[in-house]
Amino acid sequence: MKLYQRRMTTGSVQDELAYKNYRNFYKKVLGEAEQNYYYQQIDLKSNSIKQVWSNLNDIASLSKIKRKTCISSILVDGFEYTSPKDISNCLNNYFCSIGPKLAETINCHTTEFLQYCHAPVKDNM
Repeated sequence: MKLYQRRMTTGSVQDELAYKNYRNFYKKVLGEAEQNYYYQQIDLKSNSIKQVWSNLNDIASLSKIKRKTCISSILVDGFEYTSPKDISNCLNNYFCSIGPKLAETINCHTTEFLQYCHAPVKDNM
């Protein structure tokens, strides 16, 4: 990182070349190390099809990561709820009331649809 900082502060061609050379060398070494690691992992886990697929899933991140979110407390209308049952009831009430609250904000017009239709044109055919 020091090469990058020096390159950005000085702006000299020499510092830029030093940074680019090191960056390219680093990427090359990193790629080779990563490739060797995966070759070793595949060689170690090639005893059964299950192990091979498990390894491929780890390498390619094909399996979906399941994460659980734990809500320890929730604040609703100035009250803090910590019981899992109370938290689930609060969330349920919130999501069940979205529709009715949204419906209250919509203005209902009693206008008939015919008012939006234009007068018919005579001899249109």
